[in-house]
Amino acid sequence: MFALTLVLVGVLSAGESLTSGPLEEVADGYEFTEGPLWLAADEKWIFSDVVADTVYDSNGERHLKPSGNINGLAIDNDGRIVACQSGTHSIVRFERNGQVSVLASELDGKALNSTNDLVVRSDGVIFFTDPKPLRRDFESSLGYAGVFALWPETGELKAIATDLKYPNGIALSPDEKTLYVSDTNGS
Repeated sequence: MFALTLVLVGVLSAGESLTSGPLEEVADGYEFTEGPLWLAADEKWIFSDVVADTVYDSNGERHLKPSGNINGLAIDNDGRIVACQSGTHSIVRFERNGQVSVLASELDGKALNSTNDLVVRSDGVIFFTDPKPLRRDFESSLGYAGVFALWPETGELKAIATDLKYPNGIALSPDEKTLYVSDTNGS
């Protein structure tokens, strides 16, 4: 069992040094936690337990089961939660009326692999990673692991990197000019 431990670090300005406080265990007893997301309005974290197919909050409350094996979580520019639903190979958005909208699940008629992590740029574009699962029985329709850009308003989806072995974590620099992607099984 894994414990969810959050390490909070601040953004550095020029000339500042990085300081951190003690680790704080928020909760434990989970199988494989991912995608912590701070919900400022609710003053709590939500996160997924991918293996348990469940989304929880930092108070231990279960929010969604089954979750479709949600992994990465983010907030879009309209305050809605967007998520990588790896079990359905999709990027989904949770609407205010409780409905779930599928924003992307395929490219050129081929199913995505196993959507993993995402970040939302200030103009609303969603960047996400889509590695091939490590299971030996998985056959990729796409034929590659990718990093994608999704324009949710139009549904346009573009592969922007197809040469990584296992694109995983993803983040934008503060000025949004650099996209960082972790290739966790790369050489």
